Amino acid sequence: MPHSKKAFSLVELIVVIAVIALIVSITMPYLGGIFAVYRNAACQSHLEKLGQAYAMVCTSRRQQHSMNNGLGTREWQGQLLPYVSQDVEVFYCPEDDGAAMGRKATLGNYYMDVYPGGNFAGSVCLSEGEGEFVWKLSQTQWDTFRTLAEQNGRQSHGYNHPGYVPDDNPNKYYFAFEDMAWSSGPDRDFWDLNFQVEVQGLDIHVTIVHGETGYDHYLFLGPPEDPDRIKLFPNTLKSHAGQSITVAGESASNYGMNSVAGKIDAGEGNKIIIMDYNLLLAAGSPYDETSGDRSEQLVERWQPDANDPDGPLPFARHFGKCNVLFAGGKVLLMDPDEIHPDDVEAQEKYWDP
Repeated sequence: MPHSKKAFSLVELIVVIAVIALIVSITMPYLGGIFAVYRNAACQSHLEKLGQAYAMVCTSRRQQHSMNNGLGTREWQGQLLPYVSQDVEVFYCPEDDGAAMGRKATLGNYYMDVYPGGNFAGSVCLSEGEGEFVWKLSQTQWDTFRTLAEQNGRQSHGYNHPGYVPDDNPNKYYFAFEDMAWSSGPDRDFWDLNFQVEVQGLDIHVTIVHGETGYDHYLFLGPPEDPDRIKLFPNTLKSHAGQSITVAGESASNYGMNSVAGKIDAGEGNKIIIMDYNLLLAAGSPYDETSGDRSEQLVERWQPDANDPDGPLPFARHFGKCNVLFAGGKVLLMDPDEIHPDDVEAQEKYWDP
């Protein structure tokens, strides 16, 4: 006689599900611990890279015979960013999901004045993209436009601009300016002045790639109504091709630098440089007379949460401890009490230059 297959009963299914749930509940704490160890190792790796960048800055300043390492602590992320290949991830502790990763630069305060005082006495804000006297071109569009202009002559290149059409490299684009208004019989070739704009990390690099005009062009930082705006490119004619400026973005981090790190050299191995800290500066020492908010920071960051007095300090993210980068390049997982800046011995040993 044929045998029929026996299906699982409801009770058996419930037992299997219960066993699986029990196994998951037992293993989850261990998995959580493994992931925490991984995040701690990633944080230490980030700080090691920042330590290498710090050492390169110190070396550069020594070669320039500077009196100190020259690191401006209040802009320290932006100064170290070029030495970590523009990788903003290294300024971020993976244990803190709420950290800001930095703000990219914008061209909102940069204005091109085309033929000021002539029949096109206008300012073009670069962030506004296209207008009557400016084209925005992707790399692909620029290659086509430049080829036609070089082959057929500037006034008869025949390029029909369809408007900005992004290609597979949105971080590089171009501006082409026309220097004449309609009333004067313009050629409308847009071959009078050309900028390349390239976004790298948080920064924007603006470079003159071509200039062929008899009229003046000036690039300003600040709108035309600002009497104190800064002239960046004095007169962007052909001879200025290759000149460039960098519009710097703002780096952000959930790491903090010792507020007197600018006075500490890479050779002082036991001095704290950067630590896993929620503020731009770790106010560790009264030695820095310019740090007026040290006491406030100590109360805010080095005291337990009033609602959770037994919990870890806000920056003690790794098993109740914090990662600390020392000037000699080593990274250690430290107990906050061991490096507490209100302890005189800790100040002298770890914080003061």
